Order: sequence, then C-alpha cells, then structure tokens
Amino acid sequence: MSLSLPSPGRVAHPPAMPELLYDAECPLCAYWADWWRGRKRSGVVLKALQGAGNAYPELAGELLRAIHLIEPDGRVSRGVAALLRAWHLAGGARWPLWLYEHCALTRCVTETGYRLMARFRPRRRG
Repeated sequence: MSLSLPSPGRVAHPPAMPELLYDAECPLCAYWADWWRGRKRSGVVLKALQGAGNAYPELAGELLRAIHLIEPDGRVSRGVAALLRAWHLAGGARWPLWLYEHCALTRCVTETGYRLMARFRPRRRG
C-alpha cells in the first residue's frame, strides 16, 4: 500500500456544483447519504452513481469500487479523500482533510478501513 496521496483523476465535462456519487443499491451507503442530507449541507450535490456512467464515461469502470467526488474544475477524488473533500466543501471542518493529506498513518488507516467496508458492503437484493 502506498502512503502517498492518491492522485486525483479528471473528467472532461464537470458539473456546475461538486457532486458526490454514492452507491444507492448499498443500504449502508444510502443510510449515510440520508444522514448527510439531514445535516442540510449545501455546496455538494449527492447523486446515486447508478446511471452516472453516462455523465462521466471516463469513470464508468470505477464507480462501484468507491464513492467519488466530481468538482467543477473536473477534479475527481475517490474513497476517503472524496468524503473528506466533500465534507470540507459543504462547510464542514477542515482539520479531517488536513490530517488525511498530511499524515501518512491517518491516510493508511482510513483508506484500509474504507477499502474493507467497500469490499464487503451489503447490496440490495432485487
């Protein structure tokens, strides 16, 4: 596992406002999206990733692997970085993002936990 910051990707046609793409078919992801909406955070739009592959074809193969934040400048963040950037952009505290960006141990622990959660997250049965 690399302790360096993950390099953000880019999309060709970014949104006007930051968009946080989450898996709406995952009950845990949907729960946290509802929690976020309940905090009435503005500045970041929550969108289900199902169907987002059409808007962001360059991400189509990656969307189910992690949450993604698409910013108006085209920058794409994934996983913990996406969550912390979105939280900050929505008016949340800056220190969690700063800690993630400047402390390799924090990055390692949070990314490992996120990957485990993402790998074993529940999926809705059709």
